[in-house]
Amino acid sequence: MFFHATGAAFSARSDCLSKFRNHLMSSVCAALIIAASGSGAHAQDVPGKYFNADGSKTDDLEKAAATWRNDPEFRRNFGVGAMKTEYAYARGLSGAHIKLGVFDNGTWRGHSEFADPGKLETITTTGTRAYTDPYVLAAKQSGNKGDPFVLDGGDSIPWASRSIYHGTGVAGIVGALRNGKGMHGIAFNSSIVAASNGDPGPEDGIVEGNDENIYRAGFDALINAGVRGIVNSWGIGYDEKTNGINLPPPLYRVGTKPYKLSDGIAQYYSNPTHGTYAAAEKVARAGIVQVFAAGNDYGSEPESIPGLPYFRPDIEANWITVVALTSQRSPANYTNFCGYTKWYCVSAPGHLTNTSSFNGGGDKKIETYEDFTGTSAAAPHVLGALGLVFERFHYLTNAQARDVLLTTSNHLGTGDANTPDKLYGWGLIDLQKAMNGPGQFMGRFDANLGAGVRDTWSNDISQVALDQRKREEAEEVAAWAARKKAQGWESGIGEKQRSELAKIIEPKFSSDKLTTAEGLLANLFKAVAANATTKVNLDVAFANSKIKADPLAKVLLADFTKAYPKAVTTYGTDPSLDYAAYKTNRKDDPLAVLKQSMLAELMMPLETEYQFTETRTAYLSGKLADVKSYDAGLTKSGAGSLWLTGKNSYRGDTVINGGELGIGLGGSIISASVINDTGLLTVDGTAAAVTANAGGRLKINTTGVTGDLTLNGGF
Repeated sequence: MFFHATGAAFSARSDCLSKFRNHLMSSVCAALIIAASGSGAHAQDVPGKYFNADGSKTDDLEKAAATWRNDPEFRRNFGVGAMKTEYAYARGLSGAHIKLGVFDNGTWRGHSEFADPGKLETITTTGTRAYTDPYVLAAKQSGNKGDPFVLDGGDSIPWASRSIYHGTGVAGIVGALRNGKGMHGIAFNSSIVAASNGDPGPEDGIVEGNDENIYRAGFDALINAGVRGIVNSWGIGYDEKTNGINLPPPLYRVGTKPYKLSDGIAQYYSNPTHGTYAAAEKVARAGIVQVFAAGNDYGSEPESIPGLPYFRPDIEANWITVVALTSQRSPANYTNFCGYTKWYCVSAPGHLTNTSSFNGGGDKKIETYEDFTGTSAAAPHVLGALGLVFERFHYLTNAQARDVLLTTSNHLGTGDANTPDKLYGWGLIDLQKAMNGPGQFMGRFDANLGAGVRDTWSNDISQVALDQRKREEAEEVAAWAARKKAQGWESGIGEKQRSELAKIIEPKFSSDKLTTAEGLLANLFKAVAANATTKVNLDVAFANSKIKADPLAKVLLADFTKAYPKAVTTYGTDPSLDYAAYKTNRKDDPLAVLKQSMLAELMMPLETEYQFTETRTAYLSGKLADVKSYDAGLTKSGAGSLWLTGKNSYRGDTVINGGELGIGLGGSIISASVINDTGLLTVDGTAAAVTANAGGRLKINTTGVTGDLTLNGGF
């Protein structure tokens, strides 16, 4: 499915710091380097270092940002302003030399927004289909299992039933050129690599609906192309289709909406080894950030593709799920919420008025700029923003850049402003804050700055969210243990549960309920017989919706269609004779069989939940037992120089293994510092206890304050 809808904190020992520093000056430790020069050159401004929208330069960041906000192309997309991209542009950032992947239904190479040499690289993928796609067949295209496919990433697929311009719009939001016309993308100087997923839409809510051979070929090609992130404005979807018919809302929605976590679990466990999951997972394991639209299921939890790290937690570091906001920064009425994906979920604008598009088809395409709404529009905003962060922090890994983007987002929900919530996740992308480094550490952060690299992080870096996550994960493990005990599930779900469920379903098989159920089936048979087309038909849709609302009728129909699979899909033919034969030829008591079928149907979600939760809580228990899992510390490596000027409250050790780490004037850290190898800690602000091991050096300037010092061969 294309998701497109129309005072510093420091050590408690600080009270004796003056006495301690006097001791340093008069002891054998006087070899310690203590400079009288005050703040170093890191605090000096470079004249004209900020860029105005017209290319001129200024020393005033705010004035430069204002020129971008007044730029006509900038103003045509409210998303660039909502995410404060002007503060990245004012620093001269535009995504230059960054490769970003678009995996969609094709990006039209003929649009002028991709006209510059090297702007758009398109990939053609080939192979054979693993799945028979009814939507492709309906368009009279080659869509059977085993049929060859040839998919051009530079053109829209010809059999798309809707939104054939989808990939072109997505790519435009990521990186359309700043060329004086239409709009420009978030990372407008980035290089875009486009592959096609061959998805005609709509989906049927099952993972098998996404052909694993096509998705594997596309993802592999993007990995090999060297992209750093991939936007995925597609998914499995929760929409259930009835008997192959794409029904109009609200008739295709089954059960109580919004869809819950249990629906996502059931969807995942319907086929957890499917190749599409594996292909998406492979990208994250290759160190490339997967950016997924959360979906347009009207306030539901995300389905299993954008939520994949919940089921495979070790890929989370390279994953972002995206929900959509309106121009008023409130959740769009179509969007899924972050829900169970909140720890790797952000919010982004979900509506544009003129993204890159086209009219016509084949060789007669005419470029246009069209309205584009949905989480399909929100996700490419995030990939474009990530491209700017990649460029700004060129020395960070892709996963670390992702952490910067998440932890500097503008909190919009309820609760602690430093933790994500289930509605907005981390909140709205805020590139003004992201330009200043991480907002929090979600684990040990290794900042490796090479020789000649010098940078300053000015945000106040905390670990509030990591502390909250540890509490939540401990509570999750404890809650599951308590539930198993209360339900008698310590040894698994067994006969006790089956017996209790059997008692619940027995009353459903009274003679009057059976008569009602068969009457509902008879109404469906009449509707099927009266219609000679497989296109959307409200009589058939209504009859199916009534059956799905009746537990006995639902199971009865399922059992019947196992014996006669084409009975209710062969339109213009009355299924009644098949149903009569079905009843006559049954060797087993129909009611007994149906009771067992219904019992199995009721047991399945419990067994799935049990299997999944046992696996998940075992993983969490191991994580909780490992102290490194929640170590929010900083390791500075490499020969370059990094300065911290914020009031930092992370508690994990600050380890300097190479180059320089500076605590700027007014800045502070409360964690213990350990200097190793060739590392240098320079203190203009406030540091806590310091240990200098062999090769480590400490430099305290006149404004600097430290806690207790231990010398283990360092100086």
